[in-house]
Amino acid sequence: MKFKVILGLLILSLTAVAFAANEPAIIPQPQKMVVKEGVFQLTPKTKITILAVPTEAQHSEDGVQQLAATLKTATGFKLPVSGVSIGAVYESLIDFRVSPVMSKQVGVEGYQLTVTPEYISIQAATSTGLFYGSQTLLQLLPPLRRQP
Repeated sequence: MKFKVILGLLILSLTAVAFAANEPAIIPQPQKMVVKEGVFQLTPKTKITILAVPTEAQHSEDGVQQLAATLKTATGFKLPVSGVSIGAVYESLIDFRVSPVMSKQVGVEGYQLTVTPEYISIQAATSTGLFYGSQTLLQLLPPLRRQP
């Protein structure tokens, strides 16, 4: 009887570990996460764009520049940060957008992060939400190594 209980607990714990391995470990845990197939490949050609309302522009720009600096330290890629160009087509893009309208969907400090093989999009109502989104993005990346 004792063996059956231990075996049952072992199977339960292995099932829980296998289920948890399918979702990225993010702190704090997102309210909603949908994991799909595919990966975004960060390359030297990746561009970073930002569009923010004037009241949030400076803080947003500072946060995005900080992310670009972190990625440069880790990968050696100097990823340019620029404003959004209407009609521009990018091969590989990380796009940041700040719009107060997003507060209805994600709250004042929340964000929406979308990752596809072609682009990463972080949308937030404030620069604080944008910062939190960039921190989540860093958690989703494989372990980063400093380049010599």
